[in-house]
Amino acid sequence: MNHENFIQAVAALNASGRPSKSIGSIQLALERKPRDVGAQADLARAYFYANRLPEALAQARKAYSINPSHLAARCWLIHILALSGAHDEAIELSQNLLSGAPGETLFLTLLHRSLRPRAC
Repeated sequence: MNHENFIQAVAALNASGRPSKSIGSIQLALERKPRDVGAQADLARAYFYANRLPEALAQARKAYSINPSHLAARCWLIHILALSGAHDEAIELSQNLLSGAPGETLFLTLLHRSLRPRAC
């Protein structure tokens, strides 16, 4: 299995509701390619879905620092910042993205809608 297929398989584990199993797999992949920003963002997502918010935030910051223009890295950082209470930083990053590509703006709109409090 090549690296890209491995990362896709790990993403499927995340989506299936078993993020804790994918954390170790992603970490192994990152030993081979530590600057793989997609895998770094996947690890942030896995931590997030495993309810490990402090690790998710640290990992999202790491992914973003490797490549601030990577869409998944930026969006996961914004999402995790907002949920951890760092609203000002999340808003600032969001505003910086609004001048980006139309697809990114649409993604951010959907992300912000998902963060709105829901009525009981």
